[in-house]
Amino acid sequence: MIGAFRDAPLKRKLMIVVMVASSAVVIVASLAMAVGEVFSYRKSLFSEISTLGEIVGANTAAAVTFADRKAAEETLSALRVHPRIEAVYVLSADNRVFAKYISMDAGGRPDGPRETLSQAREKTVPAREGKFELKTTVPIFLDGQKVSTVVLVANMKELWSRLAWFLAVTSAFMLGSFSMVYLVFSRLQGAITGPILHLGRAMRDISREKDYSVRVAGESGDEIGDLIKGFNEMLGQIQLRDEHLGRNREELEEKVALRTAELQKLSSAVEQNPASIVITSRDGTIEYVNPRFVEMTGYTLDEAVGQNSRILKTGVHDDVFYENLWKTVLAGELWQGDFCN
Repeated sequence: MIGAFRDAPLKRKLMIVVMVASSAVVIVASLAMAVGEVFSYRKSLFSEISTLGEIVGANTAAAVTFADRKAAEETLSALRVHPRIEAVYVLSADNRVFAKYISMDAGGRPDGPRETLSQAREKTVPAREGKFELKTTVPIFLDGQKVSTVVLVANMKELWSRLAWFLAVTSAFMLGSFSMVYLVFSRLQGAITGPILHLGRAMRDISREKDYSVRVAGESGDEIGDLIKGFNEMLGQIQLRDEHLGRNREELEEKVALRTAELQKLSSAVEQNPASIVITSRDGTIEYVNPRFVEMTGYTLDEAVGQNSRILKTGVHDDVFYENLWKTVLAGELWQGDFCN
C-alpha cells in the first residue's frame, strides 16, 4: 500500500492526505463528544436516582417504622411513571427486603439479589454499573436514627439509543464532510498542483526538444516559486554552457577545416614532387611512398608499403652511411645527402 501511495499521482496523494486528515479530525471529535455524552448521562442519571431514592426513603420511612409493607409497596408502585427505573428495594434496618418494586421491562428479579443487598452503605455511594444499568443505595434516617435503606436500579438503554443515533448522525456528517472536502479541494488543489504539473510538462518538453532557452513562468513566492526559480536558473546555466560549447565547436571545426586544407596541399605537394619520397616508421617499416618512388624503383605502392627499408639497399653505400642516416633521422634532425638506389 505504501508503494502504491508513493507511485500515485500528486493530485491523488493530496486528496488521500486531506481525506485521511479530515476523517481523523471527525473521528476524534466524535469520540470525544461520545465520551462526554456517556459521562454526562451517567452523572445526570446518578443524580436523578439518588434524589429519587431520598424521596422514596422519606415517603416510606413511616411505613417501615410501623411495618406497613402494603403502604410502602403502594408508594413504590408510583415509580412506574419513571421508565428508567427497573427496580427499587426498601431494606429494613437489618438489611432484609421490606418492600420492592420491579418494572415490567425488568423481566422479574429475585427478592433482593445478594450482591445488591450486600452493597448497601450508610450513605449514598458511587453507582456500580452493569452493561445496561446503574445502581445506587441511599440510607434513610428518621429523627437521627437509620430506619431503612433504599436500593435503586436504573437502566441505561436510553444512553445506548442516544449513542446509536449519535453514530448515525456522525456517519452522515462524515459523508457530507467528505463531499464538501472533495468539492473544496477540487477547486483549490490547482493552486498547489498546477505549478508543479506545469513544471513537469516543461521539463519533459525541454528534455525532448533540447531547447534550453525556454523558461517556466512562476509568480508565487512560496517553495514552489523557489523551485521554479531554481529550475529557470539551471536552464540559464545550461544554455550558457551550450552556447560556449557551440562556439568552441565552431572554432574547432574551422581549425580542422584549415588544417585539412593544409594537409591536402601538403599531400598534393608530396604526390606531385619530382623527388622520390619514402615515409617509414622508427623501425624502418615503409608506410608511404610517392608516385615518383614507384617510377624510380619499379616497386608498386602495395609492394613497398609494409616492407623494411632494407629493400632499397644496393651495396653502393656502406654500413656507416646507413648508421649516420638513421641516427640523424631518429634524432629528429634533417638529414641531407645523396642516396643511390
